[in-house]
Amino acid sequence: MKIKIINPNTTQSMTESIENLACRVARSDTQVWAVTPASGPDSIECYVDEYLAVPGVSCRSSGENITIFKVP
Repeated sequence: MKIKIINPNTTQSMTESIENLACRVARSDTQVWAVTPASGPDSIECYVDEYLAVPGVSCRSSGENITIFKVP
């Protein structure tokens, strides 16, 4: 199994912490990796930060076998 974790904020140290924890609890045959968006907020504290995180998260998930739903 493969699990890709997209940290919605741009704090690399948080992404590394998330990946380390996920690797510790994942089964031995599971590949886990975490990524950080190239742009977005350093932390997500309110709805504005959530809004600003969307483009970066979308870019990190594109090109994968993931369906992104778009509002018409």
